[in-house]
Amino acid sequence: MNSRLLPSAVALLALCAAAGAAGPRPRTDSGQFTIYCEDANLRRQIASAAVQTKAQTLALLGETDASRWPIVVTVALEGAPTRVPATVRLVESAVGMKIEVLVQVGQEPVDVNLQKHLIRALLLESMYRTGLATGTTYVDPPWWVVEGAAELIRQRDGRPEPHFFRTLIETNKLPPIEAFLRDKPDELGPTALAVDRALAMSLVQLLLDQPEGRRRLAGLIRAWPESDNDAIGALGRAYPALAGGAPVLQKWWTLNLAHFAAADRLLVLSAEDTDREIGALLEFEIAQAGGPV
Repeated sequence: MNSRLLPSAVALLALCAAAGAAGPRPRTDSGQFTIYCEDANLRRQIASAAVQTKAQTLALLGETDASRWPIVVTVALEGAPTRVPATVRLVESAVGMKIEVLVQVGQEPVDVNLQKHLIRALLLESMYRTGLATGTTYVDPPWWVVEGAAELIRQRDGRPEPHFFRTLIETNKLPPIEAFLRDKPDELGPTALAVDRALAMSLVQLLLDQPEGRRRLAGLIRAWPESDNDAIGALGRAYPALAGGAPVLQKWWTLNLAHFAAADRLLVLSAEDTDREIGALLEFEIAQAGGPV
């Protein structure tokens, strides 16, 4: 998804409209983050969650903190429901660029999935840390990295559910990798979203498991603005072991999904039995573009 760098005056007007602000707004500063929210307790919770999410994201990428631009989170507690409960954008302020996360909390705060949007903001800051000219079109981080990273962080205290991955494989619901990596609409149904998150998590885990996987993933993110949204090409450049185009990437992605699907079975199997189990899970046809899925 492409967006245009917004000047600070336009961004300020949008912020005030979204938050219903009139004059100084209650705020909490925590490192790179500034949180605006009328509810002091919620504001402190978000500040703490933002710092934790940053630490987890940096650990996932194997990086230390080299942030340059602030991330401003504005939370509106009232107003009509919106189709998209949170937006992330890059804007120009009087002192330089910043990332803005605009959030509207409705009856179901969990629907906002703020952690995912914070990860997106952190990756966007990494991509454009060296600067961007006013009015220049910028690109968002790849959605599958954002969703995959968010799901890996969410699953950090437990194993992914193998049954879910077995169902994907046994019902032949795997899309071609080229179709999967394309931009997704802002809204998906809960079932489609759960499938996409699981597939993205498996792909990101595959990348992390490669030699120097974390460093290479960080490099892929920094180089993404020059990728022209060519995910297959960008992955091949960042991960030489996965170069060779869509067929090679599809093979390794499928194998990693099979490992997830067989996770509970492999805990008690010998090496020979493990090979047989994975082989059986890999005996399916991959859905072709334009065909049934």
